[in-house]
Amino acid sequence: MTSAETDKSTEEIQRLQKRLRRLAEEKSNLQLIMRLIEQINPLPGIEEMVHTMLLSMVDTIGGTNIKLYYFVEAELRYVDFMGETRILPDFDDPLVAQVATSSAFIEQRGDTDNALLLDAAVEGSWTWGFPLLVGKELIGVIKLENLHISGASLRTFLPVFFSHAALILSNEIRAESRRKIEAELAESEASLKVLIEHTPIAMLVDVGVDADEHVEMMNQQFTTLFGYSMEDVPNVRQWWPLAYPDEKYREELKREWIRRVETAIQSQNDIEPMETTVICKDGTSRYVRISLASIGSRNIVTFEDLSSRKKAEDALSRYKDHLEEVVTERTAALADANQLLSQTQFAMDRAGIGIHWLDDDGHFIYVNEYAAQLLGYTQEQMRAMSVTDVDPNFAGKDFKVQTQPLREIRTSTFETAQRHKNGEVIPLEVTFYYQPGKEESSGRFISFVTDIRQRKQAEQTLRRAMEAAETANRAKSTFLTSMSHELRTPLNAILGFSSLMRRDEQLRPEQRTNLDIINRSGEHLLTLINDILELAKIEAGKTQLNITPFDLGVLVRDVTDMMELRARAKGLRLLIDQSSQFPRYINGDEARLRQILINLLGNAVKFTQQGGVTLRLGTKQNAIAHLIIEIEDTGPGLSAEDQQRLFQPFMQFGKQPGDNKGTGLGLSITRQFVQLMGGNISVESTVGKGSLFRVELPLSEVKEADLLPQHETEKGEVVGLASGQPVYRILIVEDQLENQLLLSQLMQRIGFEIQVAENGAQGVQLFQSWQPHLIFMDRRMPDMDGIAATQAIRQLPGGKEVKIVAVTASAFMEQRDEMMAAGMNDFVRKPYRFNEIYDSLTRQLGLKFVYAEAETGTAPPVALTAEMLAVLPEALRSELKEALMSLDSDPINEAISKVASIDQKLFRTLTKLVNDFDYPTILKVLEDD
Repeated sequence: MTSAETDKSTEEIQRLQKRLRRLAEEKSNLQLIMRLIEQINPLPGIEEMVHTMLLSMVDTIGGTNIKLYYFVEAELRYVDFMGETRILPDFDDPLVAQVATSSAFIEQRGDTDNALLLDAAVEGSWTWGFPLLVGKELIGVIKLENLHISGASLRTFLPVFFSHAALILSNEIRAESRRKIEAELAESEASLKVLIEHTPIAMLVDVGVDADEHVEMMNQQFTTLFGYSMEDVPNVRQWWPLAYPDEKYREELKREWIRRVETAIQSQNDIEPMETTVICKDGTSRYVRISLASIGSRNIVTFEDLSSRKKAEDALSRYKDHLEEVVTERTAALADANQLLSQTQFAMDRAGIGIHWLDDDGHFIYVNEYAAQLLGYTQEQMRAMSVTDVDPNFAGKDFKVQTQPLREIRTSTFETAQRHKNGEVIPLEVTFYYQPGKEESSGRFISFVTDIRQRKQAEQTLRRAMEAAETANRAKSTFLTSMSHELRTPLNAILGFSSLMRRDEQLRPEQRTNLDIINRSGEHLLTLINDILELAKIEAGKTQLNITPFDLGVLVRDVTDMMELRARAKGLRLLIDQSSQFPRYINGDEARLRQILINLLGNAVKFTQQGGVTLRLGTKQNAIAHLIIEIEDTGPGLSAEDQQRLFQPFMQFGKQPGDNKGTGLGLSITRQFVQLMGGNISVESTVGKGSLFRVELPLSEVKEADLLPQHETEKGEVVGLASGQPVYRILIVEDQLENQLLLSQLMQRIGFEIQVAENGAQGVQLFQSWQPHLIFMDRRMPDMDGIAATQAIRQLPGGKEVKIVAVTASAFMEQRDEMMAAGMNDFVRKPYRFNEIYDSLTRQLGLKFVYAEAETGTAPPVALTAEMLAVLPEALRSELKEALMSLDSDPINEAISKVASIDQKLFRTLTKLVNDFDYPTILKVLEDD
């Protein structure tokens, strides 16, 4: 082989060796790159992945430092292989900034003398800048300083690694952003739930579309307001029939709501709130304003309770247009014109309520737009302020100290005033809710602020109207007091003297009959006066209930026994429904309940011509127990127009002769009594079929042992003092001559010494000079009335010991308290029964009387036989029977007066039975005959 050939072979071998070394180097570099990729592939979390990547690169590639710049959202982060991290406003390295701007690889040759780990193969040292790209998006820049490599092939393979690293880094950045968004969403979700749960307004959140929307949550205020729970309202479809059971009303609301939704969609505005009446779970109703705000697939529905405000508005309207009616019905409950209005922060601006989020020191963290506008600021301005800047009640005070009680009770509602930017002080209602901090973090306050200027103005207007109503009411009370005195005083003389004259044994029968007629007419007139005054007292708010335990079963039996006579007389059936179940012993006003039953049963029998009347009793449990009374008749029924006027005073609807006898006040008084007891009365009637009256009264049951002892049987006529009684001096202070004479005769008949004074001043003088044991004191007299005279006497020597009994014609029982407070010992109201006078003397002086009847205190029974009635003509017996069945005193008296000329003994027997209202005894003998 020639020398030339040898040289050529040597060169080929060298080239081949060089190529083999290059291939080996490339394989080694490729393995290095793959190892780097494997080290960072399985690592979760951006920080751990970045730090591991930098350490691996230093261990594998070398270099004095490796730095990574990368973006997370808009934030530029820095990290090196030593673990130092920073947040940078911009790139702080020119080479890195150049790479970021160009998105291209840049290298700089370094000083070989500074190279570490040099060997013979090292070609030099470099600083490289690589852009981390995903597509065209720059994720970050990595800088490798003082690299010492033996070949350029590593430059070829490193971009593969950096592309892979950029992709993993990009995924982790997105994952971190997603985790951050999810955390913020979870926190927002939690805040929303807290806000909804603690907002003082009823709220419901549903998810979905149309009627199948699922109810996600409802706050406690919703359950408190309506009584419904999540079990009752799982979706919107089931809410509609619960809230609006009336199908017609429900369909109208649905149509109106759809119209408002369509209008909002077309105009790109909010859905206009709608005011409706919602039926609660307990059957009551609430007048509310419904608003809806949509957030994604959620609908937040708010129910603002306007019931109190509507009542206040209605009351104000009634005071303005019907002041006398308001005085009559005594609707004096002043409610808040506006309840605290609340919404979540997503709907508050539209609902007209302010929201403040405050830190522990009272600085505003957040205010909604309405809250800022309310005080004339922007939201940004208010976030730089605190409560002490706008609320004079907190100015110059330690907010933490002043709100310490609130931190303990967590929530409170109160009124305050805050200062507008222009200096105006605005009255506000504030609901505070304190949310304690977790662990070492401080707590915060949520406040809901309502502008109550209109409410304050409405309250002031309503207050003025109420004052006017009270003035009119006081004038009516004064008039009633005067009328009561003027009407009862002459009646006292009429009834008193007629009763005295009837005791005269020398009277002729016709005179006794005439006196009976006078006495009965007076009693009838007194009944009419009492009805009118009773109605007036109710309208003036002067009627008071007398609540005591009593036997309801006995009361029902007594009333039905009495009414059965009238029913039988008309050929009617009076039935008590045998299915009736009711408590026997209850707590209530027995006298007024008796009057209610008498009025309703009496009317039913009066207007029913055939068929019958049925009485039903039962109970019903709402929020509290109620007694239900139903009276159903088969009478002529009432038209819709008559039903509207049925309970008005002086209304009479009878069409048969005698139907319209009376005052026309019975049903009006009945309704007033029912309302006074806290109940209600209603009527259902069909013309030609009959009527059903229903009374519902609050029910309070008692035990038999709670019943008060029954009053003793009334004793007979007093004829004198029992033996051994001292002679007492009685002073009569009375300005009316006829009443002076009446009381004087009563006292003289039983042996008392008397003196009479015509007014209070004379009464005081006579007390000083005569020293009586007891004084009958008229309340209303000229110069000095009975109260002033009593107070003067009590200040004189012996004045504290003398007994003073008030004698008054007042219609108001509450004046009894006034007279007792003035120093009087007892109270007798005109027109009085004689036994009321004697009973008062017994209570005050401990007297014992002799009675005309036997010592048992009861009159002997009157024996009436068929033989006694046989002397009467058949026509007179029929007339007497018909009169008794009518229960009308006028025809009864007329029939009995005709008996006087036939048989005096029979006349006295019948008179006694009639006076005792013992009609059944007479009717039984007449029927047996």
